[in-house]
Amino acid sequence: MTNTISTALTLSAIFENSHKGTIFFGFDANTEVRMLGGKKNPLIGRIRKIMVNAVAMGNSNYENGRNKQLLSAGLEATFIAQPRRWGMRLKGMPVVTHKAKSYLNTSMLSAGQTSFTFDNKPLDIDAMVSTFYSNTIDLIEGLTETENEYMYTFLYNEVINKSDKATKICSKEVAKQTANMTVEEKLELSINNGYLEEGTNNPDSIALPASIQALLESNTKGMFPRDFDGNNVLNIRVNGAEYTNILGTIKEV
Repeated sequence: MTNTISTALTLSAIFENSHKGTIFFGFDANTEVRMLGGKKNPLIGRIRKIMVNAVAMGNSNYENGRNKQLLSAGLEATFIAQPRRWGMRLKGMPVVTHKAKSYLNTSMLSAGQTSFTFDNKPLDIDAMVSTFYSNTIDLIEGLTETENEYMYTFLYNEVINKSDKATKICSKEVAKQTANMTVEEKLELSINNGYLEEGTNNPDSIALPASIQALLESNTKGMFPRDFDGNNVLNIRVNGAEYTNILGTIKEV
């Protein structure tokens, strides 16, 4: 039976009594969708992604995990993780602090169920995709022409294109770029390289073309750490308890 705790707590307070090794937990999050166009885009800040029942692993040793993969493949354990680009990891916790804010540091195992909202109202993504392919001008009635144009861009980047990548990872372009590599080089490349959608915390030092990153995404994303702003984490389920009031700032500790 899950014990629901609604008292306002920081991420560090939630995890401070957990065991300090690898830990598994569930969480829900509500994050703003990053969009192109800058200030010209009238949809900036109006579309959010809701993720429910996500499952993640925390406190995992990224470098050790990569090297175990190398060893199991018969290669030398040569991977060295690079320092974080920003923030400080709290010892023994899946929590990162940076500029008076805290972040949930995860290795995602499952994204759970995802949906989107626009101006805090649910978006019917299936209907929008159908409209997208029917060449109808307006995705959503009542929006201006410019707003609908950017809505098309959002739908393509966040839904349609990602679905295409998931089913068309092995492209001819990737094969061409890796044609001169030995089997060992390809294997080491796939093990060593990580891919982070947000682009905020990539500890790998290998720079690769986007097409190869797409090829490797499905093979490595479970290992790859991702940070969630504590203010966007709605609920956390860990050690038989569900926490429903998360403080994303450090000042309120």
